[in-house]
Amino acid sequence: MFRQCISTKAAAAYLGLDPQCLAGWRARGIGPSYIRFPSAFGRNRAPKLGGTILYRLEALEAFVRAMTIPAGRLPHPTAGRPRRGVVAQKHLK
Repeated sequence: MFRQCISTKAAAAYLGLDPQCLAGWRARGIGPSYIRFPSAFGRNRAPKLGGTILYRLEALEAFVRAMTIPAGRLPHPTAGRPRRGVVAQKHLK
């Protein structure tokens, strides 16, 4: 199982991203699933934050499949619409 696991740096290279992008996604709870091994255990035996982060190749491939948009489809129902508070140029005429 661990032969199919790679580091954050290798996962970022696999996806064509910066490692900090993956770290930011982890902090926001988005992006590909990952494995976090605790760096140590505290007094109450709860794992401390930090430690080793690994990504399974299978999870990265599933993430890429989930993010793939078929040709001819808009990426999101609101794609192409002005954001709230932004006035589109065509509405100013």
